[in-house]
Amino acid sequence: MILFLVRNGGDGRSEMGHAGKTVLILFFGCMGTAEIFISIERGYAYKTAAVIVWLMCMCAMAAGIRYNEFIKCKILDYDNFVRYIGGISYPVYLNHYSVGMVVVWWLFSLGFSTPIAFVLSMLCVLGLSMAVMSLEKRIQNAIRRGFPRPEAKRDQMAV
Repeated sequence: MILFLVRNGGDGRSEMGHAGKTVLILFFGCMGTAEIFISIERGYAYKTAAVIVWLMCMCAMAAGIRYNEFIKCKILDYDNFVRYIGGISYPVYLNHYSVGMVVVWWLFSLGFSTPIAFVLSMLCVLGLSMAVMSLEKRIQNAIRRGFPRPEAKRDQMAV
Protein backbone atom coordinates (compact mmCIF):
# COMPACT_ATOMS: atom_id res chain seq x y z
CA MET A 1 0.00 0.00 0.00
CA ILE A 2 2.85 2.35 0.78
CA LEU A 3 4.48 1.69 -2.60
CA PHE A 4 1.17 2.38 -4.32
CA LEU A 5 0.79 5.57 -2.28
CA VAL A 6 4.30 6.67 -3.28
CA ARG A 7 3.63 5.96 -6.96
CA ASN A 8 0.24 7.69 -7.11
CA GLY A 9 1.10 10.62 -4.88
CA GLY A 10 -1.60 10.05 -2.27
CA ASP A 11 -5.36 10.11 -2.27
CA GLY A 12 -5.92 13.86 -2.11
CA ARG A 13 -7.37 13.73 1.40
CA SER A 14 -4.05 14.02 3.16
CA GLU A 15 -0.86 15.63 2.10
CA MET A 16 2.09 13.42 2.89
CA GLY A 17 5.39 14.60 1.53
CA HIS A 18 8.26 12.49 0.29
CA ALA A 19 9.81 12.56 3.75
CA GLY A 20 6.68 11.08 5.34
CA LYS A 21 6.48 8.33 2.71
CA THR A 22 10.17 7.56 3.16
CA VAL A 23 9.72 7.33 6.92
CA LEU A 24 6.79 4.94 6.43
CA ILE A 25 8.76 2.72 4.05
CA LEU A 26 11.76 2.63 6.40
CA PHE A 27 9.54 1.96 9.42
CA PHE A 28 7.74 -0.97 7.79
CA GLY A 29 11.04 -2.22 6.36
CA CYS A 30 12.49 -2.33 9.87
CA MET A 31 9.34 -4.05 11.14
CA GLY A 32 9.59 -6.69 8.40
CA THR A 33 13.25 -7.28 9.15
CA ALA A 34 12.54 -7.58 12.88
CA GLU A 35 9.72 -10.05 12.21
CA ILE A 36 12.04 -12.21 10.12
CA PHE A 37 14.73 -12.16 12.79
CA ILE A 38 12.23 -13.03 15.53
CA SER A 39 10.42 -15.80 13.64
CA ILE A 40 13.43 -17.75 12.30
CA GLU A 41 14.85 -20.10 14.90
CA ARG A 42 18.23 -20.58 13.27
CA GLY A 43 21.53 -18.77 13.20
CA TYR A 44 22.16 -15.27 11.92
CA ALA A 45 23.29 -16.55 8.52
CA TYR A 46 19.80 -17.95 7.88
CA LYS A 47 18.13 -14.84 9.24
CA THR A 48 20.31 -12.58 7.12
CA ALA A 49 19.66 -14.69 4.01
CA ALA A 50 15.91 -14.49 4.66
CA VAL A 51 16.10 -10.70 5.03
CA ILE A 52 18.08 -10.43 1.78
CA VAL A 53 15.51 -12.56 -0.09
CA TRP A 54 12.69 -10.46 1.40
CA LEU A 55 14.44 -7.21 0.41
CA MET A 56 15.00 -8.52 -3.12
CA CYS A 57 11.28 -9.33 -3.37
CA MET A 58 10.38 -5.88 -2.08
CA CYS A 59 12.68 -4.28 -4.66
CA ALA A 60 11.14 -6.45 -7.40
CA MET A 61 7.69 -5.34 -6.26
CA ALA A 62 8.74 -1.68 -6.25
CA ALA A 63 10.25 -2.07 -9.73
CA GLY A 64 7.03 -3.72 -10.90
CA ILE A 65 5.01 -0.78 -9.63
CA ARG A 66 7.44 1.78 -11.03
CA TYR A 67 7.77 0.20 -14.49
CA ASN A 68 4.28 -1.30 -14.79
CA GLU A 69 3.61 0.07 -18.29
CA PHE A 70 6.90 -1.29 -19.64
CA ILE A 71 6.24 -4.69 -18.06
CA LYS A 72 2.66 -4.69 -19.37
CA CYS A 73 3.94 -4.21 -22.93
CA LYS A 74 6.51 -6.99 -22.56
CA ILE A 75 4.10 -9.60 -21.20
CA LEU A 76 1.17 -8.77 -23.46
CA ASP A 77 1.79 -11.94 -25.51
CA TYR A 78 1.50 -14.05 -22.35
CA ASP A 79 -1.76 -12.51 -21.13
CA ASN A 80 -3.56 -15.81 -20.36
CA PHE A 81 -0.57 -17.22 -18.50
CA VAL A 82 -0.16 -14.05 -16.44
CA ARG A 83 -3.88 -14.08 -15.57
CA TYR A 84 -3.59 -17.73 -14.52
CA ILE A 85 -0.58 -17.03 -12.31
CA GLY A 86 -2.40 -14.07 -10.79
CA GLY A 87 -5.48 -16.19 -10.19
CA ILE A 88 -3.56 -19.01 -8.54
CA SER A 89 -1.61 -16.70 -6.23
CA TYR A 90 -4.39 -16.50 -3.63
CA PRO A 91 -4.97 -20.27 -3.37
CA VAL A 92 -1.20 -20.73 -3.08
CA TYR A 93 -1.16 -18.10 -0.33
CA LEU A 94 -3.92 -19.94 1.52
CA ASN A 95 -2.40 -23.41 1.11
CA HIS A 96 1.33 -22.85 1.37
CA TYR A 97 1.52 -22.61 5.13
CA SER A 98 -1.14 -25.01 6.37
CA VAL A 99 -0.94 -27.74 3.72
CA GLY A 100 2.74 -27.20 3.03
CA MET A 101 3.63 -27.52 6.70
CA VAL A 102 1.72 -30.80 7.07
CA VAL A 103 3.13 -32.24 3.85
CA VAL A 104 6.71 -31.30 4.78
CA TRP A 105 6.31 -32.88 8.22
CA TRP A 106 4.81 -36.03 6.65
CA LEU A 107 7.57 -36.30 4.03
CA PHE A 108 10.29 -35.88 6.64
CA SER A 109 8.64 -38.51 8.83
CA LEU A 110 8.82 -40.88 5.84
CA GLY A 111 12.56 -40.21 5.61
CA PHE A 112 12.74 -38.06 2.47
CA SER A 113 15.74 -35.78 2.09
CA THR A 114 15.31 -32.02 2.31
CA PRO A 115 15.50 -31.27 -1.45
CA ILE A 116 13.05 -34.04 -2.33
CA ALA A 117 10.66 -33.02 0.47
CA PHE A 118 10.84 -29.42 -0.78
CA VAL A 119 10.02 -30.33 -4.39
CA LEU A 120 7.25 -32.76 -3.45
CA SER A 121 5.66 -30.32 -1.01
CA MET A 122 5.78 -27.53 -3.61
CA LEU A 123 4.16 -29.80 -6.19
CA CYS A 124 1.49 -30.83 -3.68
CA VAL A 125 0.67 -27.24 -2.73
CA LEU A 126 0.63 -26.13 -6.38
CA GLY A 127 -1.55 -29.07 -7.41
CA LEU A 128 -4.01 -28.46 -4.60
CA SER A 129 -4.08 -24.74 -5.37
CA MET A 130 -4.77 -25.44 -9.04
CA ALA A 131 -7.62 -27.76 -8.04
CA VAL A 132 -9.05 -25.16 -5.65
CA MET A 133 -8.90 -22.48 -8.34
CA SER A 134 -10.59 -24.76 -10.87
CA LEU A 135 -13.32 -25.68 -8.39
CA GLU A 136 -13.87 -22.03 -7.51
CA LYS A 137 -14.31 -21.10 -11.19
CA ARG A 138 -16.81 -23.93 -11.65
CA ILE A 139 -18.81 -22.80 -8.63
CA GLN A 140 -18.78 -19.19 -9.83
CA ASN A 141 -19.94 -20.24 -13.31
CA ALA A 142 -22.74 -22.37 -11.84
CA ILE A 143 -23.91 -19.46 -9.69
CA ARG A 144 -23.76 -17.05 -12.64
CA ARG A 145 -25.84 -19.44 -14.77
CA GLY A 146 -28.49 -19.47 -12.04
CA PHE A 147 -29.09 -15.73 -12.26
CA PRO A 148 -30.14 -13.81 -15.37
CA ARG A 149 -27.66 -11.29 -16.62
CA PRO A 150 -28.95 -7.71 -16.35
CA GLU A 151 -27.82 -6.92 -19.92
CA ALA A 152 -29.82 -9.81 -21.35
CA LYS A 153 -32.95 -8.80 -19.43
CA ARG A 154 -32.68 -5.22 -20.67
CA ASP A 155 -32.24 -6.41 -24.27
CA GLN A 156 -35.42 -8.52 -24.05
CA MET A 157 -37.42 -5.50 -22.82
CA ALA A 158 -36.27 -3.44 -25.78
CA VAL A 159 -37.66 -5.93 -28.28
